[in-house]
Order: sequence, then C-alpha cells, then structure tokens
Amino acid sequence: MKKFLLMALLMGAVVLLITGTAIASANEEFTRTVCQKVEGQEKLYRVPIAFETVELVDIVSTDKTNRTKTRVQPDKWSYDKENSVLTLDQEVDNVKYVVVIQGEKAVPWVLKHIKAKPDTIKMVVNDRIGISGVDFFYDPQQQKIVFSKELSHESTCYYLIWQNEDGSYSSMVNTQLTDKMRELMETQSQDNNK
Repeated sequence: MKKFLLMALLMGAVVLLITGTAIASANEEFTRTVCQKVEGQEKLYRVPIAFETVELVDIVSTDKTNRTKTRVQPDKWSYDKENSVLTLDQEVDNVKYVVVIQGEKAVPWVLKHIKAKPDTIKMVVNDRIGISGVDFFYDPQQQKIVFSKELSHESTCYYLIWQNEDGSYSSMVNTQLTDKMRELMETQSQDNNK
C-alpha cells in the first residue's frame, strides 16, 4: 500500500509540475489541466475534468531543461462538452509534449473517464477524510466522480486516488499536498488493509 501511495503522490507531482499550477486555486478565474491522449486516435484527447468552457489550448514540452509552450489557435481545436473530449487539427508527439487546456469548470465538479474499482476510491478533502456518497459520488456506468455541491467551490482542497479496472492507479489533486493530507491518506490506507 505504501508503494501505491508513493506512486500516486509522484503522479500528482508530475501533473503539478507540467501545468505549473495546481488544477485550481481560490485566486484563479480559470482551471488548467493536462489532457489524456485517446489510444489509437492521433488528434483526440480526454479532458479529465468536466469543463463548462475551454478558453485556451497549449502544447507544452515535457523537457524540464527546455520548457516550451505553443498556443493552439482557437480555429485549430474543438471541445465536445458532453463527452469531455478535445479534438486538435494537428498531431502531437505525446512523448515530448502534453496538451494543456484552460477554461471554466462545470459545477458541480465532475471528473470524467474514471474506470475505477469503486471500493478503491479514497479522498482527502480540506484536511479530513472524504466520504463516498456524501462528499463525492462514483457512477461506474458513466465513468465519472461527481463532487457534492458543497465541495464544488475554489476553496476546496482535495486529493483523490483510486485503482483502475486494469490494476493501475490514478490520482487527482488540486492543491499542494499538505502533511495532514498525506497523513490522512496513509491512515485511510492502513484502515483498509485491516
């Protein structure tokens, strides 16, 4: 389980490093997130957070020594709000670059394209353990996690982690992880192993 937590923390750190910011903060009007390439579809990207509108699309290098960012012109991309999918007019080398979008999140907050084993979803929210069915709801048929309306505001800090159906792990974080968040996630994992 410790290996699982370390891997998830590292994945969260990579997302924060690439976007240069947490997914959202109280002082930002817009949210930024890294899109996930759709396997076998060169120009399609899953958007892991449901957006009401997408304002900007950037192609950002993954090279830490030579970080570059290229803005994609609005007529060169489209966003399918219903399916949470971004389509680009160009192919992107997904080893050297990531696609980052910026826009306005839908309310309540929704994480899409989540193929989780339902009993593995763990959440820490505002320095307490999140409660499934109260703080968040998972719909396996629609592959989404919906936050409660009470938590769908910019002052909410959360860390979610889950095991995917294929056995891999994923996480989503919208803040710098605090020691308290790490402690609660560790406690939650230990409780599940009893």
